[in-house]
Amino acid sequence: MKKLDNQDVADLTVRWTRVQPIVAGYISAMVPDFGDAEDVLQRVALVIVKKYSQYDKAGPFLGWAMGIARYEILAYRRRKAKDRHLLDPDLIGEVADAYQQVSGHLGPMRQALAECLEKVGGRHRRLIEMWYVDRRDPGEIMKLLGIAQSTVYVLLHRARLVLRRCVERRMKLEGQS
Repeated sequence: MKKLDNQDVADLTVRWTRVQPIVAGYISAMVPDFGDAEDVLQRVALVIVKKYSQYDKAGPFLGWAMGIARYEILAYRRRKAKDRHLLDPDLIGEVADAYQQVSGHLGPMRQALAECLEKVGGRHRRLIEMWYVDRRDPGEIMKLLGIAQSTVYVLLHRARLVLRRCVERRMKLEGQS
């Protein structure tokens, strides 16, 4: 392994910072457990650092990083071979390809979502935070908010629709689809 000089470290940092959210999203889609997905992402980052001197800088960094992620997901699958919830290896590759195709839209879409989330308040905001940030289950949310479990699903659906419409409007305003 060739030692990286300061320029290589700076270059790697910039490249990884740009693609890390895409790679993390791909891993999260492929690895069902949040903690395991974080572990796989860390393994990917370590491999990228170790093998960066082998990376062809003329090629797309995202493709190279996704290839490493694909390999690490397959390694994770081998370690967890008894778990029947894991996806087929061919599907893992297809999802990686799809992530690469939409990666150019993810940055602006994330920005639009962040701006739209700032506008959500009250019960919808609390519900979104409980579901997506705290990762609480519907039964827990039901008890905390004092509402029926079916209402949890209805409110989540409505909040998602509001956010989706807001994001679509912002993307149209910025000339993206």
